[in-house]
Amino acid sequence: MQINFDLKQYQELFTKDVICTTIITLCLIAAEIAATFFIQESSFYIMIVYPGFFWQTVVIILIFIVMIYNIYLVSHDLAQRELEWRTQNKIKKLQAHGISVLMIIVAACIETVYTATYSGYYFTYYAFFGRFIVMAVFLWTCFITQIAQIVFMGISFKINVGETVQNESA
Repeated sequence: MQINFDLKQYQELFTKDVICTTIITLCLIAAEIAATFFIQESSFYIMIVYPGFFWQTVVIILIFIVMIYNIYLVSHDLAQRELEWRTQNKIKKLQAHGISVLMIIVAACIETVYTATYSGYYFTYYAFFGRFIVMAVFLWTCFITQIAQIVFMGISFKINVGETVQNESA
């Protein structure tokens, strides 16, 4: 039984997956820096002490954990030669992507709510506006990249399922 496996196509999909993961990781690092520290005029604030920003930081850290898990699955997928394991890894990666998409939406919503409604003694909406734009851009970039990754995973999953069907019919 011979498996019809297009290695070049698989490597292209893997490269896209690695690029997407790198983009998301860099955006999350930038978003976390923007979420943790805030400079207004000559004052420097550590935002993690405020409730909304603390929870946002927790969500971003959880997304980091999911991305590290995704990197583990990608490296594990390369080491596996059996089609069944690759298919199971694809399903796990799709689940991880789905979870991180939901968490990115939660982080973006927390940012929107707390930036628009927080009226503490030292802060105003105007002061948060630049931070809000930075956070929104990075979080939505992560979101779009995750959707692209899910599409790439779907294409890759289709390739593996097609190989399995061809293998069983031979």
